[in-house]
Amino acid sequence: MKKRSGILCIILAASILFLTASCSLRTPGPTKDYSTEAVELSSGGRTKYHFSLLNNTEKHAYNNILSSVKDFVEKIEIPVLSEESLNKVYSAILYDNPDLFFLQKTCSAETYADVAYFKPQYSMSLSDYTAMIGKCTAVADEIIKKTSECTTDFDKERVVHDEIISLCSYSDKDDNAYKNSIYGVLVYRSASCEGYSKTAKYLFDLLGIESYVITGSSYGPSGETQPHMWNIINLEGNYYHLDLTWDDPVTESSLPTIFYTYFNVTDEVIGKTHFDFDNANLCLQTEGYFFNHTEMSFESFGRSAKEKVALFAADIINKGSNGFQICFSSESAFKEAADNLFEKQEIYNLLESIESLSAVDFATDRVSYVLSENYNIIEVIIETV
Repeated sequence: MKKRSGILCIILAASILFLTASCSLRTPGPTKDYSTEAVELSSGGRTKYHFSLLNNTEKHAYNNILSSVKDFVEKIEIPVLSEESLNKVYSAILYDNPDLFFLQKTCSAETYADVAYFKPQYSMSLSDYTAMIGKCTAVADEIIKKTSECTTDFDKERVVHDEIISLCSYSDKDDNAYKNSIYGVLVYRSASCEGYSKTAKYLFDLLGIESYVITGSSYGPSGETQPHMWNIINLEGNYYHLDLTWDDPVTESSLPTIFYTYFNVTDEVIGKTHFDFDNANLCLQTEGYFFNHTEMSFESFGRSAKEKVALFAADIINKGSNGFQICFSSESAFKEAADNLFEKQEIYNLLESIESLSAVDFATDRVSYVLSENYNIIEVIIETV
């Protein structure tokens, strides 16, 4: 099932964007020229991608808000901005800094002569936030510890990917107050695509890996267009799309799965299902794609390939996944393997091999599967016993 999320945007009906904040202004007037004044960026999320897209005056406003908002102040002095610029600044703050989940999606500002005052709207008290971010930090620290023996950023990325998917179940219901936040993933363990992607960004910041969230559209389960959020990640100088939400599909059986279809894909690949997104960094390389990097993309499905798949499947089943994938480098290899596995029923021998290597007992005489023709991937769903 395609994952989605929404936002209430009450001011700029003509410029509604996925999860874009909405701010209102009063009494514009003459303003000081901030366009050339240097900006000293305050603390916050490590990767400030959306900050980098702002003009200099907007960067001053971003910095002033970010440096003061955690004190839960009533108003913050900022440069005078247009309503469009203020909305852009506020959205950038929320995108770049996933820990600011105490802020509502709407805000306001008042302008007097050459100065404006930003008036944040808080969704909780300072004491409540302190307790909630403490819980998030504790869970995040445990995840970061699991990367201690990783020797590459790719390996750290996989830990983050697998841990988020193992922890969280997708939910876009209105009664889930935490669905768009890191608290929803790390503590409440139920979140929308915004929660998944912001949590990934939050953890990558802690690991020192460049990553940021982007918004766009994707196809829903019935083919409808819906808003969506996912990540861009930089590995060894190359940028990739990473969509944890779509790697945690809602299956008909509702069994938890860890998939890797959208783990470090190119613009071309993500463009098969995602669109209407802007990203300043082109994603063109394929070395970081999960199945290429792990040498789990097969030209044929002989004995050696089956042995590698058995080890791979047993490993992720032990992590709690009720499914695994088999990827092929060509359409012909994909179709031949699908025919052998399901028409000639070789799948049951493969399941017996996996079960013998796994610490989890599961049925080897029945199976569900999906043939993902867009990606030459076979998705296999098992049933634990």
